[in-house]
Amino acid sequence: MSDESSTLGAAEMLALAEHQHDEARRRLAPDDRFLYRVWGGAWTVGFLALWLTSGDDPRVDAATGAGWLYGVLMVAATGTTMWHIHRRVEGVSGASEVRGRRYGVAWLTSFAAYGLLLGGLGRADAPDEVMQLLSPILACLLVGVLYMGGGMIWDDRVQFALGATIAVVAGLAALVGDPDHFVVLAVGGGGAFLVASALPRHRLQPTA
Repeated sequence: MSDESSTLGAAEMLALAEHQHDEARRRLAPDDRFLYRVWGGAWTVGFLALWLTSGDDPRVDAATGAGWLYGVLMVAATGTTMWHIHRRVEGVSGASEVRGRRYGVAWLTSFAAYGLLLGGLGRADAPDEVMQLLSPILACLLVGVLYMGGGMIWDDRVQFALGATIAVVAGLAALVGDPDHFVVLAVGGGGAFLVASALPRHRLQPTA
């Protein structure tokens, strides 16, 4: 066998191995649409529950239960997002891995700071009306900004547009005021996630 044919055979084998590796990663990679459904369901159910139990004349007298439901849904959605980011960077090395892991840390530290911010407002004796208005809106704004960042990291126009939409929805909800801001967040924010979940799947690995 000549050196040329040997080299050609090795190159073909290498190309086949790389193709199989890429195909396996494509099949096993997490799907953004699942994550959008998680957030869409959590926001729609959680915010509608808060709306039904808020105001001077609530439609349902179960404010404590609605608050717990909302909290559990948000923690579950955030935890799922962290798991999803971890799955994305598995098997990726170099600068892409660093960016992916930093993005995961951004989620963790941002929501930790969010909790501290709410605690500070509580210690400052912020009125209940202000807390009820700001706490979900700030969380939504934070999610919107983080999703825009993720869209830039993964070169995903849908994810970036989703984050921008959520940020705008958060601003509109603040203008609507309590308690109807919950409806804006449920329909506008939750609906945006559900619409995004129906769109075609996009690339999941960070750009090099």
